[in-house]
Amino acid sequence: MLLNNTSKNIEIIRITYSTENIEVEALRSNNFSPIPLDFIEGKEFTKTIGESLGESLKDITGVSVLNTGSSISKPVIHGLYGNRILILNNGVRQEGQQWGSEHAPEVDPLIGRRLVVLKGASTIRYGPDAIAGVIMIEPEALPYGKRVQGEMDIVGFSNGMEGVLSGIVESSIQSIPALSFRVQGTLKKSGNMSTPDYTLKNTGYEEANYSLTAGYQKDNYGIEGFFSSFNSKVGIFSGSHIGNLSDLENAFKNKIPFDTGSFSYEIGRPYQDISHILYKTNGFYIAGRKNVIKADYAYQKNERSEFDSHTTGQNLEEPELFFSISTHTANVILESEYSKDLTSTSGISGITQTNIGKGRPFIPNFENYGTGAFYIQSLGVDRFTFEAGIRYDYEWQRIYKYQNGVVVSPSSQYSNVSGKFSVIYRNSNGLSVALCSRLCLETSRSK
Repeated sequence: MLLNNTSKNIEIIRITYSTENIEVEALRSNNFSPIPLDFIEGKEFTKTIGESLGESLKDITGVSVLNTGSSISKPVIHGLYGNRILILNNGVRQEGQQWGSEHAPEVDPLIGRRLVVLKGASTIRYGPDAIAGVIMIEPEALPYGKRVQGEMDIVGFSNGMEGVLSGIVESSIQSIPALSFRVQGTLKKSGNMSTPDYTLKNTGYEEANYSLTAGYQKDNYGIEGFFSSFNSKVGIFSGSHIGNLSDLENAFKNKIPFDTGSFSYEIGRPYQDISHILYKTNGFYIAGRKNVIKADYAYQKNERSEFDSHTTGQNLEEPELFFSISTHTANVILESEYSKDLTSTSGISGITQTNIGKGRPFIPNFENYGTGAFYIQSLGVDRFTFEAGIRYDYEWQRIYKYQNGVVVSPSSQYSNVSGKFSVIYRNSNGLSVALCSRLCLETSRSK
């Protein structure tokens, strides 16, 4: 069978599709300092699991540790510690008892996954008590749009037969991807610490901490809620208690401490019983393309009971010293980006505190009200970055104490203007040189 040849002409029509130019923009966070940040994260952070906050930071240049016990350590930045260093727990200034060298920060570093030490002019936004620097405990961002994930860490230490168990579970709600949550907890337990020649009695400690986080976030706004609870019981080596100069002299002469013994997990007098709760609500709103408004409110309550070696009363459960401090804080921050090299941060803050103490006279009861405002400007020019900040703080305080058998309540007012300027130079090899200066003018009035 023969097939006929068929010829067809097919015309291809050219159609051109064009789109407008696509611009990809991202808003740079202004929560940074031109002074290089020192931080611990990733594998370096994992190595610190089980250690206190002070011990976790000791490898950072300029940071050392003040130790007064096996689990009592306070971070020191360039020789300053206590009220000269501000600790931010998930963005909230940590308010606890800082009355003695044995009062360690009441915070679990495992709440976060990144530890940051901030210096330079940016610290001016946090107030005059950040003169040495700011230590930030920063958690990971909530896993919006992700399925259930988690992590568990088990750590052991031979000295004290210490065990640490820590875990995190987090997820978003699959039917509502913008809604996410996190649950975290830590358990620690340690017995008496040992030296090569003897064991120190009553040097064990135990902790039980947990935190809860939930958040809802869209492209240009978001809100989060956070709650944490820190609970610790710390044994104090009774051989370290010095009642007078004769006790101190005898302790120096003796090669072995007076109060040694065998290993035990039991914690007896003297010891500290500490609890700290923190609640925080924060949110953000992106206004336009270059401005971010942030606001937060936090409440925290810190209680510390101290039990001496020998009770002075009939009830063994009554502490010789008891402190309770309640704190409310609120902040509103505006971060603006005028260009890639010119940014600013401004804000206002407020704080109220009530402190109650029981037992032998140590710290008077007081109430405290304060407010502050700040402005920081940052400018980048070639390899130089200039940053300047100014802050004003006002504080009103009233104390309550017995004087000649009568309760008196004098009040005081303080105002403070502080400024900070820093400049940093970075070369092509990543080497940086920084110069920072600070000015402070303070006035006070009492009645």
